[in-house]
Amino acid sequence: MKIIENVLNKATQEQLKNFILSTFPWYYVNDVTFKDSGNYTPAFGHTFIEDGKAISEQANMLDLFRHVVKGNIVQARAFLQLPLNKKLISKKDPLHIDRDEPHTVFIYYLLDSDGDTIIYNERKESETYTIKQRVTPKQGRIVIFDGGLYHTAEQPLNNTRCIVNLSLIHI
Repeated sequence: MKIIENVLNKATQEQLKNFILSTFPWYYVNDVTFKDSGNYTPAFGHTFIEDGKAISEQANMLDLFRHVVKGNIVQARAFLQLPLNKKLISKKDPLHIDRDEPHTVFIYYLLDSDGDTIIYNERKESETYTIKQRVTPKQGRIVIFDGGLYHTAEQPLNNTRCIVNLSLIHI
């Protein structure tokens, strides 16, 4: 696991943030994990790459990360989560693994926010999970970890949470 601060220079961070939070095409999703867990975890999402193929006109934006993301991007998505009424939501999104095959996850945070990413030690479904690392969203930060580890995000309660999530397959 690795955390890199200011993976993009400050001017690029601001340009990317302003673009994504203004005219960017967002799409509503009922469950931010796409696992249909029954929990109320709505978000706005955008898929850049699916199964290794660019499906978004904005996919070239990911070139900003090429100096740190080296390899075959098999999936790339962005998520925008708004603070919700505390009575309506679960504190955390469902625990999940993004893909079945071995992969590495890169999560880039566009904003300072609450809504930590929690990465667990477990690789299989379990009755109990032990926390390996908590990562607080901070603008310009990227966290890199083994995609075989279960992980989740806490729902933001005070601020908008916005990430770019990249999955690279192991070749």
